[in-house]
Amino acid sequence: MRPEDTAWVWLDGRILPEVEAAVPVSDRGFVYGDGLFETLRSRGGHVFRLERHLERLERGAALTGLTVPRGMAAAVQSLVDHARLADGALRVTLTRGSGAGGLRPARNAAPTLVISARPAPAFEVAAPLAVGLSELRVCSRSPLAGLKTLGYLPNVVALLRTGADDALMLDDEGRVAQASSSNVFWVSRDGELRTPSPACGIRRGVTREAVLELAREAGLSAEEGEWTVDGLREAREAFVTSSLRGVAPIGSLDGAPIGDGTRGEITRRLAGGYRRLFERETD
Repeated sequence: MRPEDTAWVWLDGRILPEVEAAVPVSDRGFVYGDGLFETLRSRGGHVFRLERHLERLERGAALTGLTVPRGMAAAVQSLVDHARLADGALRVTLTRGSGAGGLRPARNAAPTLVISARPAPAFEVAAPLAVGLSELRVCSRSPLAGLKTLGYLPNVVALLRTGADDALMLDDEGRVAQASSSNVFWVSRDGELRTPSPACGIRRGVTREAVLELAREAGLSAEEGEWTVDGLREAREAFVTSSLRGVAPIGSLDGAPIGDGTRGEITRRLAGGYRRLFERETD
């Protein structure tokens, strides 16, 4: 079997097929969701903004008391080199490791680091996304707000209950926060590009950061702020951003079209700009 024909995992310094990789059932990531993760994308052996992803993981680890193993960047690159994927979807998962049971971690627990690589989906979506408004909320006041923790059950349930391509989640103040696994942008009636601020408990995505950079370089007025869902409903156009999707247009919210329901001009420009930036930084 060729490396590029399968999904691969780096675990405890070894690279092996995903189907052969295993962690103990006592691992606290499995038992309590006690861990963090990052999703990344690679192209031709190069990972897009690997340093930014690992910096965010390390900030989360410092806040939660997780131990960060040394050599994470080298481990990611070794897996990418082995997998030889033209376009790779990567995930770095860090847990507090295994314990003897009980909520309090063992003092001598060694962290578990798992890195996976598989073929990535195409950047371009077949059609603008249908998004549904979820009743599940993002807790903006939590000290853990914005961290990419393993406890993703609210996001999963939000997506399942809406039955849409993606779920829009508000924060506990009723402000637009994020989609189930993406950041949200829209163009207001007066042509201003908007995206929720960190005060809304969002996860500040690396792709979101890159799109804000591109917008400002292009002379677009881009504002991070706090808005209700009415502003999004009345938008000219909207899109979501993530490492695997890039920039993907939103066509409707709860069945009602956003703008004319198609990929808007600013969405198109930023999607093209992001794709070029991704390709330039992974050459």
